[in-house]
Amino acid sequence: MIIHYPPIILAELTKRAQNPIADAPDLKKHLIVNQTQTEFILLLLGWDKKRYTHSVLYHIELRENKVWVHEDNTSVGIAAVLAEKGIPKLEIVLGYLPWYEREASEYGLG
Repeated sequence: MIIHYPPIILAELTKRAQNPIADAPDLKKHLIVNQTQTEFILLLLGWDKKRYTHSVLYHIELRENKVWVHEDNTSVGIAAVLAEKGIPKLEIVLGYLPWYEREASEYGLG
């Protein structure tokens, strides 16, 4: 049931936001969650030596009774992590993939 998903997503992204980046201590992670807990964004920002970074690590949205992963700029694979935490794979949509690639995945179509 989708009402059980916000705490799972929030707990996982909060944990990831608190993990420092060992080789870039000036980079910070900021977790943004809307009031209804239907949209979650984890940003990475700050200075890494002489380069300023401002990027989205994860963007997850609850809509149409699915968990839409719009962005995942990590090697971890947040969809697999959320599935391990109890969200059925068919209820997770990899929104960053075109529909024909979603059909070939083990995740939902949307």
